[in-house]
Amino acid sequence: MAKPKTKSESTAGIRRTRYGAMTAILITAAAAIALFIGVIGERTATRFDLTATRSYTLSTRTTQLLEDLEMPVEVVVVVNLGREGSADPRSVERVRDLLSEYTQQSPNVSYSIIDTANAEARDEFQRVVGLMAGYAEDEIRTHRRTLERTISGLDRTEQDLRRLADRTEDTSQAASEFVGGQIEAFLINMRSMADEAAEARQVVQTALENQVAGTPLPASDQAQIAASQLLTNASSAFSDISAWAQQISQAPQIDSNTLKASAASLATAAGEAASQSAATLDRLIRLQPLEPLQVTRALQQTEAVLVIAPTGTTAIKFDAIFPLRTSVEQGQSIAQVSFAGEELISTAISTLSMQDPPIVVFVHAEPGRMFDDTGRPSAATSRDQSSPHARLGVSVNQLAQRLRMRRIDVTEWPVAIETVRPTLLELNPDRTRPVVWFVVGEPTRIGLDPSQGRSLSERAERLRAMANAVDQLYEAGEDLFMAVEPSELPAIGDSAPLTDRLPEIGITVDAGRPLIRRVPTPQGEAWTTFFEFTSPVDTGDGASPIAEPLAGLTGVVSWAMPINIDQDIATEAGATVRPLYRVADSDDVWAEAEWLRFRYAFEQAPLGAITMRTNPTPSESRDDTGGPWIIAATAERPLAPDSGAEPGDTQRIVLVSASGWFQDPFLFAQLSVDGRAITRFPANAELIDAGLFWLSGRDELIARSARVSDVSRIRDLSPGQRAAIRWAMIAGLPVLVLLVGAGLRVWRG
Repeated sequence: MAKPKTKSESTAGIRRTRYGAMTAILITAAAAIALFIGVIGERTATRFDLTATRSYTLSTRTTQLLEDLEMPVEVVVVVNLGREGSADPRSVERVRDLLSEYTQQSPNVSYSIIDTANAEARDEFQRVVGLMAGYAEDEIRTHRRTLERTISGLDRTEQDLRRLADRTEDTSQAASEFVGGQIEAFLINMRSMADEAAEARQVVQTALENQVAGTPLPASDQAQIAASQLLTNASSAFSDISAWAQQISQAPQIDSNTLKASAASLATAAGEAASQSAATLDRLIRLQPLEPLQVTRALQQTEAVLVIAPTGTTAIKFDAIFPLRTSVEQGQSIAQVSFAGEELISTAISTLSMQDPPIVVFVHAEPGRMFDDTGRPSAATSRDQSSPHARLGVSVNQLAQRLRMRRIDVTEWPVAIETVRPTLLELNPDRTRPVVWFVVGEPTRIGLDPSQGRSLSERAERLRAMANAVDQLYEAGEDLFMAVEPSELPAIGDSAPLTDRLPEIGITVDAGRPLIRRVPTPQGEAWTTFFEFTSPVDTGDGASPIAEPLAGLTGVVSWAMPINIDQDIATEAGATVRPLYRVADSDDVWAEAEWLRFRYAFEQAPLGAITMRTNPTPSESRDDTGGPWIIAATAERPLAPDSGAEPGDTQRIVLVSASGWFQDPFLFAQLSVDGRAITRFPANAELIDAGLFWLSGRDELIARSARVSDVSRIRDLSPGQRAAIRWAMIAGLPVLVLLVGAGLRVWRG
């Protein structure tokens, strides 16, 4: 007989059952939660980037760009991972992660990576070529039609050459007793050209039938090479025949009307043949390079990153994104691939999606041009590095290339040799593209000999031309990006000519007193005109419209001058003036009135402090010793209706009262952090980007780019924040300990 359970045993059994049931419920609940999280994760992906540099987070500018993207864009990476010396596979995976971020931000972005070492690459390559050809369908149709007409034109040119050679020979023989001269060599050349025309026609036919990866892509450039010179020579030969025959038809010593009529008929026929050949040539040479063909040829020879859109295709230099295996093995950071890749890919997408991209015109008063017809630094650059305008062209060469990558055309107005403002009709025939006039400051003093009055008077003439140009632009309501320099004119009672219109909107520049700073060094006191800054004056409501992307970024200026803003005058003029950057008040900083005697010494200093025999010292009566000093500002003023402006039109101005800050040595200076080369003064380049976007009305693009995220950058603490932290450390911790102790006493009774 079973022994009955005791009360304690029964209670233990119930407890075990309850615990078992609770455990089962908890396991079931945990499994359900895991399943639920898995389902949610499949539908909604949320990622958290906890890296110091935000390596896995797209920049604000890229995010904004992708949110506004309305056309399909595919990024294609063509790489051969099986080839020695190609990209490191880890960097390819890094770019794959980056492109995944793009696709998550916009449904209009897709990507593919074609490893040409794999057998499947052929089908993918064929698809990509077909995609580019589909977007360029109208252009391809135009090329095909032109090549077909070229074939017909070459056929007629061949026939004309043979027919007119025979007629010329007959006319020559009939007129030989009257005019003399032999033209056998000329006729041989014509018949030889007829054979060449037949050969050129065959080359053009082959170019018309050209295919790449199964996609018809006419090789128009090969047709141009084969036929252009032939058509040029044929047209010239026909013109010569026409002129020769015309002379015979009008020769007074020939009394044969039949011969004269025959010669006149030959002249007419040869003239028509010349016109026909010239027309065929004109149609052919007007063809622009067929973009899909150029890209596919490049891909057949090298690796590249393509950004393909309905508006065109942009190819990115492969090694600009992907470090080679050898570079990675030598310590190059794979993380930097993201920043370089995002900057270049986002720039390409922005370029393809931008309608009516801006035009930037550098306004300067140097004695020569900064750029040649191709937009590169002028030829004087390579011949004479000491030439001021050559130096200026070199100093903005990388900036100009950076702008062109964004489809921003760069040109110049050399006011010393062209007093009339350029119309820009070639770049802006419909006048739909915004134009930003970049005033680079006063003519350079480099190379001037103060003892020679001629060079000084020459510079004065150029300065007057510069002032007149700026006055024209201001009066016309053009958008201005102004970089001004210290001027010696205020010392003799004159105003600084480049800024003498700005007081109308409440802005005055103390151009006769640039800022100087005393710097302690182990060798004693030194002085500098360079000032680094890390944040705009304000980034909140009412701040400058270009301030936000600049917050926390380090920049540098040289020879900065105080800007004074009178908001009452600005309000009366209907203008909105906002300070952007300022130099903080300090006993070691002042605006120096006698700066000219120190100018040469500071110009020889490489981005740092120097010691001098005669120490600069602040003077209360002569210098400005009371800061802070504003050194950059933005302004917007309404345009008067009588100026021809539309209602609501405004003029925008970005003013930086410092010299040289926009030049390549400042923009592209680098330093090494944790073994990585990063931009030393990223705020300078970001200021140019934000300023140009604002001036050209592209306010939606005013955001931080990817390049400035290459290393962790922490904003400076404000004086109030520093005081709060200091008091929290001094008094906060003891007070917290007392409160915790009092709480424990109360809790324990």
